[in-house]
Amino acid sequence: MGRALLVIDMQNGVCTQELYNQKKVTMAVNNRIHEFRKQRDPIVFIQHNDGELVTGTKKWQITPLIDYHVNKDITVQKYHPDSFYQTELTKTLTELDVTELEITGLCVEYCVDTTIRVAHDLGYSLTMYKGTTSTYDNEFLSAEKMLAYYYQMWDNRFLTLRDN
Repeated sequence: MGRALLVIDMQNGVCTQELYNQKKVTMAVNNRIHEFRKQRDPIVFIQHNDGELVTGTKKWQITPLIDYHVNKDITVQKYHPDSFYQTELTKTLTELDVTELEITGLCVEYCVDTTIRVAHDLGYSLTMYKGTTSTYDNEFLSAEKMLAYYYQMWDNRFLTLRDN
């Protein structure tokens, strides 16, 4: 029974300069990637596909700011905010004998939140380090307030939230 790191949607079209704390978030995600590589625990990169993130385009590619090894790292393609929905993720995690997931990536109110809730319902034990996920300001909330809201909501309900 092992653990894996999920890196959700850290793609050029999502990880832009407008992203709240972009530099700190990419550094924090890379720190988690390096820790998992050091422990030889699996890392699964989740890559979103839609009308803006078209397969094969620059926007669709994993950002070069992230320590991602093309053709070496495990990559799962998704077409829905839920990283498990009609993807190879469950099969991949089962083959790796993973029961614990650490969640990182973008954006908190969409793909990250949906994946956390589904993973929780599927019985995975979940953790997240503060600062390893982000989003954008919107007309209702600043990204900072949105992160605080989701961290408060997830912690001890859906996952264990840890400080860096």
